[in-house]
Amino acid sequence: MDNFAPVGTLAELSVASLICFRLWRLIARDSILDRGRDIMPGFVKAGLACPWCSSVWVALVLVFVAEGFTRWRVVLDVILIATVAGILAAIMDRVDSDG
Repeated sequence: MDNFAPVGTLAELSVASLICFRLWRLIARDSILDRGRDIMPGFVKAGLACPWCSSVWVALVLVFVAEGFTRWRVVLDVILIATVAGILAAIMDRVDSDG
């Protein structure tokens, strides 16, 4: 992955998908942006809440950023690592609550 390209190999597609998920989650669900979502019109909030709708736009921006600015690679890697950590934490929370 010398030149990160979300449309490349299966591994690159997987990485880009995880990054897209994390960005969508940040925009649509994470509490850090609650105030921003509260001031949005209802139809915008509904669109953001739908991962099928808003992830298309997130992916579009992600592809253009990744293709156009190689220095963004560090930012994308940080988002990916945070996504994997968040998924693992959610899995562990579920395991802990079941046990």
